Amino acid sequence: MLPLVVRELAEGRRVAVAVLFEFEFASGTQRFTDREGYLTVDGHEWLGLGQLLSVSGLEQSVKMSAPQATFMLSGVDAFLVSVAANGSYEATGRPCAVYLQFLTEAGTSLDSKIAIWAGVMDTPRMSARLGQQAISLTAETLFVDRVRAPWGLQTDTDQQARWPGDRGFEFAPSLLFKTVNWLRA
Repeated sequence: MLPLVVRELAEGRRVAVAVLFEFEFASGTQRFTDREGYLTVDGHEWLGLGQLLSVSGLEQSVKMSAPQATFMLSGVDAFLVSVAANGSYEATGRPCAVYLQFLTEAGTSLDSKIAIWAGVMDTPRMSARLGQQAISLTAETLFVDRVRAPWGLQTDTDQQARWPGDRGFEFAPSLLFKTVNWLRA
């Protein structure tokens, strides 16, 4: 069975594409699109920001790097201003994603959205000019966590977080550059 996009094109109809942006803030997920008005995809409303949304640095990881993308939202509402004010709690370390959605000329979704980028948000920054507020939100690809140990590091701080009061790793720093002579029997 052919995808709906292929069928539309085969029948000579025009197919449009929308770029979808999803930010999973602590107080709720916000969904935006680069189109005007509202767009319904997978049962969710995506707010069309059109020219009020810009993106830079959206690229895939190459040679073990974790590139950084910047999302700029202009003309933001009170919810996004509060997100920027409480940025560390609201956004830092939380997931975000970018999708492509094919549409009919009438704006109806064709097939499922396609994930083209996923990342982890950093703390948002807000700037205000006369009559206009903007939020700059940076995010890195999921590859940024590749160097982190899955269950933490073997340090006293990490061990205390896992098992408060445990003394197993408190001596570890004192062993650095230490020579231990083993006795032979």
